[in-house]
Amino acid sequence: METRDMTSLPALPLRVHPRSRPGIASRPRLDLKQKLLATNPAILDQLARPLGELGRTGIDFRFGAGDVQSIDPYASRAFGELVIVTGKHGAFVEPMDEEANEGPERYALIGKHRSENECLLLFRHAFGAVTCHFTVNSVGPDARIGFLRHTQFAEVRGFTVSTPSRMSRERAAFETVLRYRATELNELQGIVFRGGALGIERIILTP
Repeated sequence: METRDMTSLPALPLRVHPRSRPGIASRPRLDLKQKLLATNPAILDQLARPLGELGRTGIDFRFGAGDVQSIDPYASRAFGELVIVTGKHGAFVEPMDEEANEGPERYALIGKHRSENECLLLFRHAFGAVTCHFTVNSVGPDARIGFLRHTQFAEVRGFTVSTPSRMSRERAAFETVLRYRATELNELQGIVFRGGALGIERIILTP
């Protein structure tokens, strides 16, 4: 499966700064410890066994009108190959906020809080490459997205979208695509997003 009309960004490690302020990439305090998922039967029971089993076919998932709902804090919800696990503020699946919508209405998974979101999108199987289409509202603090290794759910690569303080009042959303291909035996089984108002619209999973 190939996606040609996308902007691919290189996989670079996040630079973590000790203080959080506008325009500086920072790591928000973690309330949802993804590494502890390996011992949570309620979540693991929704994933394929043996844990880390490779997906054999590509999957192109988009949130749609039938998925619209509110997901409670510290809850899990299945969407086909995806299992959503929320942190202390929960999440919504809702229409994207677009001033000029010239095509079909688009939907996204969006955190409920302005700045303290934390949500996992786990895959039932592990995949060699993951492509994520997402948008970030510029009004708010930094938003971070990371890719998770199978079985351990450790974050292997992370990216932060930040807004310089001089642009903090500019109400323009940033939209892009990240594609990350893992090395053999380090296949991916999830995505985590934290911090500001980030919305995930589409996930492409490639063996």
